Amino acid sequence: SSVAALRPATTDLDITTAAQAIERGTAYLRDAAIAGSSGEIVVPVNAGQELYDVVTITDARAGLSAVKRRVLGIKLLYDPRKAVYTHTLALGAV
Repeated sequence: SSVAALRPATTDLDITTAAQAIERGTAYLRDAAIAGSSGEIVVPVNAGQELYDVVTITDARAGLSAVKRRVLGIKLLYDPRKAVYTHTLALGAV
């Protein structure tokens, strides 16, 4: 997918130099990279888990080995049938 599909074309009269335009473009590309590396993982509850922590994931079944992701969201779920709490972590690029 292209970056144009992620952000509509805009005109920003506050950008007056090439350096400012490059900075803005870099920010848009960073947003696209984070969106492109998104996903979720279900893990046992970790009371110390915080937003924006960097986690390392290794799962041979998923073909992942020491992959780093940033935690962008945390859901605490309880399954009363199994009496088990889990965290669902929304992940993005580091």
